[in-house]
Amino acid sequence: MINLTPQEQRVIQFAAHGQTNAQIAQAMGLSPSTVKHYLRSACQKLRAANRTAAVARYYEHVGLSS
Repeated sequence: MINLTPQEQRVIQFAAHGQTNAQIAQAMGLSPSTVKHYLRSACQKLRAANRTAAVARYYEHVGLSS
């Protein structure tokens, strides 16, 4: 399993529902730049080129379909 932080996992889950960085930030009580940082970090850990690929790879690793 890829070792994502709980915050990275939540950001990926929000992104899976089509939410923008601003929407994710508001829902999590963070700044949009912090959300962007979490997404960038998750993409690196998941070896994904973008948020869509990161969502797909995350759900592959947790055994669920996106």
